[in-house]
Amino acid sequence: MTLQSFFRRTLLGLVGGIALSCMSAQADEAKPSEADLDRAFATVIADPSNLDASFEYARIAAVLGDFEAAVSSLERMLIYNPNLPRVHVELGVLYFRLRSLEAARSYFDQALAYPDVPDVVRERVNLYLKQIEKATSKHRFTFSVSGGVRYQTNANAAPGRDILVIDLPAQLDPEFQEAADTNVFVSGRMRHHYDFGGQRSDLLETNISVYGSHQYELENIDVAYFEMETGPILHLAKSSGITVRPFLTGSFLMLSEDPYQ
Repeated sequence: MTLQSFFRRTLLGLVGGIALSCMSAQADEAKPSEADLDRAFATVIADPSNLDASFEYARIAAVLGDFEAAVSSLERMLIYNPNLPRVHVELGVLYFRLRSLEAARSYFDQALAYPDVPDVVRERVNLYLKQIEKATSKHRFTFSVSGGVRYQTNANAAPGRDILVIDLPAQLDPEFQEAADTNVFVSGRMRHHYDFGGQRSDLLETNISVYGSHQYELENIDVAYFEMETGPILHLAKSSGITVRPFLTGSFLMLSEDPYQ
């Protein structure tokens, strides 16, 4: 088979999607064995310029989870013909699975540089690139929000009518007694990580928490709360897992729309 015919076949094969990206997930009766991998390798050794044989070896290696062998075979194909967009795509997928994200990005960018790449493949590659961008970003954000409606039989956490004052029985005025009420509440939390980029994986962590509740009857115990803490997470020795986290923290509490603390 000539290099030109192989190029045409691989380019047309892009229309069907990314083959190797799905092969390791396939589990059917025709799943190859280690013996199949050995036979494919022998074929490649016998004729290193046979691109079909190299691609078949890479396919079997990927299905068996030997991504390094698949990468080696595909990169050898590019030595014989660097203009194989499908191979660039497959290498991007394999390096992505190996978590070599910069190498994966490089091969994906090279694949997208070809003008005839089908739109369906371009969209798939862009999805990978977005995941790489997210994984390599110095900034990481996580959010959580919850809320609801709550009924309490003693919303103001007060005692009942009858109390003891210095061992003497007494009765509280109604406004100071326990009272049932319903409120609506919402709480939220945001966490931000900034990666300093060093080999020790040190980072700056910031946490923000907010909470608010509004009573239907007892508005004098409406609550609004804000808290923030920030500080670096420093790994003293990455192998030991020991970290140090000095931090600054501040909080603000409002009770019934008035500053309380």
